[in-house]
Amino acid sequence: MSFLFRRHALPLRWLRLPLIIFTLGMSGVCIAVCAQAISGTKNLEMQLATIANADSVQDFRFDMQDVRSTTDVLLAVACMVALTGFVCAALLIWDWVTLLFAPGIQNGPSSQRISTRTLRLQAAVYGFLSIWLFAILIPSTFIVRRRHAKVMDSSNNLTMLPANLMNVDTRYWDYGFLRCLGAAPWFTLIATLPTTLVTICAAHLLPVQREDEAIATKEKSLE
Repeated sequence: MSFLFRRHALPLRWLRLPLIIFTLGMSGVCIAVCAQAISGTKNLEMQLATIANADSVQDFRFDMQDVRSTTDVLLAVACMVALTGFVCAALLIWDWVTLLFAPGIQNGPSSQRISTRTLRLQAAVYGFLSIWLFAILIPSTFIVRRRHAKVMDSSNNLTMLPANLMNVDTRYWDYGFLRCLGAAPWFTLIATLPTTLVTICAAHLLPVQREDEAIATKEKSLE
């Protein structure tokens, strides 16, 4: 019955590991895009101010706080997705390797591998991060797609219309690194959702494993 134990010791491992690694990679892409956006917005604010002030006696400054705020939250979520993926992948790989070299498993729920014992926790974390990621992607995409940088007159702190500066493009969507911010993180969500679903399915297989262990224990006692 060792094959039975081996089959159920790491539920859906053939699906979970590739999906976790793929999610880890896509979260890395999201982190890189967010880091680029944070750096790019600071530089863009200074560049726009330089262009606007060159042809005017007024002192203009540009505020992209809305993009920076959503990007900071998006970066935090992406880092947590990456950390979760790294930990889950490391645990699953470790348990898989040890299972290959030491296939004998003692009966009882306490003998479950750590990557299996924590499946419900993994599913809960992935589910929470998926919802959070989706919740921040909606306003982030809307801001990048529809809004402009806020133009301020530094002398009296008045907000001005971007149309008043004909030589300055304040529309977020016209800049490549911000277009990436509006599109690339969605691929992280697309990768996270199937990982969450497969982890939930694997967690639901745990009662089956315990039932099979009880049957195996009974068969062994009859022998």
